[in-house]
Amino acid sequence: MNDTLGHAAGDAVLAAFGARLTAWAGPHAAVGRLGGDEFAVVLDLAPGRRAQRLQQLVRMLHTPVVLDDGRTVDVAASVGAATPDVLGTRNLTALQRAADAALYAGKHSGRARDHAVHQRTPRRPPGDSGLGACRMSALTLPEDDWIRGISIKQPWTAAILTGAKTIENRPRPWKPGWVLLHAGQQIDRSALRLPLVARTVRGQRLSTGAVVGIARITGCHQDPEGSPPCSPWAHPGSWHVELVDVQELPLPVPARGQLGPWKPAPDLLYQVFQQLPGFRP
Repeated sequence: MNDTLGHAAGDAVLAAFGARLTAWAGPHAAVGRLGGDEFAVVLDLAPGRRAQRLQQLVRMLHTPVVLDDGRTVDVAASVGAATPDVLGTRNLTALQRAADAALYAGKHSGRARDHAVHQRTPRRPPGDSGLGACRMSALTLPEDDWIRGISIKQPWTAAILTGAKTIENRPRPWKPGWVLLHAGQQIDRSALRLPLVARTVRGQRLSTGAVVGIARITGCHQDPEGSPPCSPWAHPGSWHVELVDVQELPLPVPARGQLGPWKPAPDLLYQVFQQLPGFRP
C-alpha cells in the first residue's frame, strides 16, 4: 500500500485498523500493534459467542477505509485466535504462538488448528474499489420503506445483540419487517442491577447514540390477561415485538433516533450495510 498510495495512506489504514480493533474488543481488553501490519488483542470471549464475535471481527476488517482526501481503500486481513480453555494455559507467549500458528496455517492451507479459529477475508479483483463494491450492494436494496429504525435504551439493546432478548416491549404495536437497532443516548442504569440483564450483557459494549445492528420483526402481540409472560424479557401490558435474524455491526454508526418508528436516511443505510456485505433483505 505504501508503494502504490503513499506512506500517509498506509499510516491512515493502520490507524483505522487500530481504532476498529479497539472498538471491537471493548473497554476491558488490551489492544496493541506488534509491528508492521500485525496487531494483537487480549480479551475474554464467552465460548458460546466466540465464533460469532470472530466472524464479526472479520467483517469489520473487511470494511473499506475512507482516507482524508475522500479516496476509499479496499482492505483485508487474516485473523488467528487461541484460547486458554483449549490450550490448557493462560501464558500469553504460548497463546500468541498458537494464534500465530493458526493465522499462518490458515494463510497457506485454508484450515485452522483445533486450538484456534482462523478466518481470511477475500480480496477483491484488482481495480475493484471498496467504494464501488459497496455502492453496488446498496443499489440492490429495496427502494421503498422496507426498513425502519427502532431506538432502544442500553443495556436492552446490548441484550438483543447477544441473542438472548428476543422480545422488545413497546406501548403500541409494530408492523413486521426489518429494523435498524439504534441504541439511544441514555443508559438505563437501574436495569444493570437486574440479575437477568447483568448476566446477559456482562462484557458487552454499551454503545449509545448509534445504530449497532439490524433485526427482523416477525410479529407483535400482547399476552392474554392472567397468562404467564411469553418471555422473561416481556413486560405485562406491553406490546411484545418479536425479533429474529439479529446481526450486530462491527462498528456502531452514529445516528439520531427518535420515539416510535423512524425512516433511516440513505447515507445511514449505506454506512450500515457496507458492514454487512452478505446481507439480503
